[in-house]
Amino acid sequence: MEKILLISPVIPDANGGGREKRAHQWVNRLSRMYEVSILIINSEVSKDKEEKLLFNSVEKVDFIVIQPSSKKEWFGALSSVLQLVTGNPKGLLTLLHEWIPLNDAIKHEVAALFKGKQFDLILCFRLYLKKYALYVKKITSAKTIHLDIDDIESSTRLKIGTLALKKQKYKRAFIYLLSSLLFRIEEKHMNSAAKDVYVCSNEDQSLLSKRYPNLNVMVMPNRIFGSPKSLPLLECPYQLLFVGSLHYFPNEEAVLWLVQKVLPRLRELDNRWALHVAGFGASEALTGLLLEQDGVRFHGYVESLEDVYQQAAIVVSPLHAGGGTKLKVLEAMWYGRPLIATYESVYGLGLIPDVHYLAAETADDFVNACQKIVQNSMIAKELTAASIRIMEENYIYE
Repeated sequence: MEKILLISPVIPDANGGGREKRAHQWVNRLSRMYEVSILIINSEVSKDKEEKLLFNSVEKVDFIVIQPSSKKEWFGALSSVLQLVTGNPKGLLTLLHEWIPLNDAIKHEVAALFKGKQFDLILCFRLYLKKYALYVKKITSAKTIHLDIDDIESSTRLKIGTLALKKQKYKRAFIYLLSSLLFRIEEKHMNSAAKDVYVCSNEDQSLLSKRYPNLNVMVMPNRIFGSPKSLPLLECPYQLLFVGSLHYFPNEEAVLWLVQKVLPRLRELDNRWALHVAGFGASEALTGLLLEQDGVRFHGYVESLEDVYQQAAIVVSPLHAGGGTKLKVLEAMWYGRPLIATYESVYGLGLIPDVHYLAAETADDFVNACQKIVQNSMIAKELTAASIRIMEENYIYE
């Protein structure tokens, strides 16, 4: 049986965030045909979590976790200068560049684990671990490297930086725009590691192929593990839901936009309208605003998403920037909830307006779409039925 090494920044977990879900999808797919080992590069994986790996129905695979002591050394003097400029060292280290340094100490640790071993393929999940893949290839004489970048980070961060600039969030804009430039440079040199590159959507495949015609760009869509849990529609249709990691600027901006531009207008029409917000990482300022706002029910981090979906009749996703395919959209379809969304929210998923979701870009659009669903109960039923069909065809794996 051929041997594959998956290099990942996260523990594969079908119940985790977007990266964890995609890593799990790879393990599930590869373990059916190959002998799989996993090298996890993550400075924040605790020993407790390491002992509770969630491979779900995937058979046990060999795994090794390496915990680099610090990311700061990669930046050196540049990091110190930019921290002074932005006043946000933590944000800088997480947003500017996620590169984890491959220094001599880590090389020694990697060599002790892998030198002399044989792999037929190294699959490197995320561009910022490319140097690890190249080093392991060198010491193992692995035949080839495939690279999964998921989405095109330079384009994603450019869109987010532009949005931050529009919202006069100048420090965030600076970080994202500089990060976009650095990712663009790394993307330009991807072929030094791999000719075969995976992305999550046809749109990104087309864009990357035009930008770098010497690459063989393939699509592996983001999918959800298991069977859809289509919930009964609520009798009271006035409950909206937004789900997302609230430390992520596009999600924070979207929630504020809903609270300031859409919800007050809906409540003027009918005070039964309410917005449920679920997600971890909200700042103190955002938390305070959500807790004080009329008609907002802030759930924060929730153990079970199903619990909040049971309380909601309509999912709203007014994202104005981002990248890849949005799991919040797949989850809305998974739980059988009608969706109102911007083009950015459904990017790359092949969804058809008025068939799988209601399209909305402006506050007027969102208000009108909400009223449309309330006034005609058949719309919600038709949207959810079509959504389940496309989910089963394209976005589920078991």
